Amino acid sequence: MMMNKRKVEFVTPGDKLGVVEEFSPGLGTYEVNGVIYAKVTGLATKDFINKRIYVKPCVKQPIVPNEGDEVLGIVTGVQDKVAIISLFSIKNVFLQKPFTGFLHISVSSHKFEKTMSDVCKPTDIIKAKVFSINNGALQLTTAGENLGVILAYCSLCGNELNLKSSKGVLECKVCGNIEYRKIAKDYGFKNIGGEKN
Repeated sequence: MMMNKRKVEFVTPGDKLGVVEEFSPGLGTYEVNGVIYAKVTGLATKDFINKRIYVKPCVKQPIVPNEGDEVLGIVTGVQDKVAIISLFSIKNVFLQKPFTGFLHISVSSHKFEKTMSDVCKPTDIIKAKVFSINNGALQLTTAGENLGVILAYCSLCGNELNLKSSKGVLECKVCGNIEYRKIAKDYGFKNIGGEKN
């Protein structure tokens, strides 16, 4: 009688899959006190040849921001030293529900900025990087030439601002208003892209 080389079954997180005396824990599993459990919902495979258990996820895992991730967001509020950013994209994947991030003036630029309104203004679209997560609060940075505002709108008439100089000078073609931002090197609408989550 020939033993099956593999056994596959549907599991959910926390389901007991086996023990370390018989199998090694693989992807989608974790081990506690010698017992192997499912970490995700999916199909668990017991590989009797290689003595390994792993779980292939059936459910798409939600995208959450991690330290070092590049994000896109819209500025929803600006105070003297902090901007509040509603994140709509992580690593070029659009989110179904936004996360909120905070950009402090001390990490907004490599140069000294007097006030947050010199860095960004409400409705600006900004490219940032998550540099810290403290108690669930996402701390962002725009220090670096590839980070900063990638699309801005005129504070007077609401039209899109065009890049006038690489030093962050922006001009409204409609009313002629001149404004300043901490801009990303690739400022412009064409840089807002990604795939849906």
